Amino acid sequence: MPKMNVKGKKVYVKPLYWAIFWSTKVIIVLLMIIFILHEFTDVLDGIWIF
Repeated sequence: MPKMNVKGKKVYVKPLYWAIFWSTKVIIVLLMIIFILHEFTDVLDGIWIF
């Protein structure tokens, strides 16, 4: 039990930092997906033109 409590405290040191880290990670992934889809649709438009 003492070891479990110590681990829990170590994990819960900076919850705000982890929240910011994961939120920024999710935002970056969403932006990359949007950018890739935008580029992909541009390529499809080029194919349809030809």
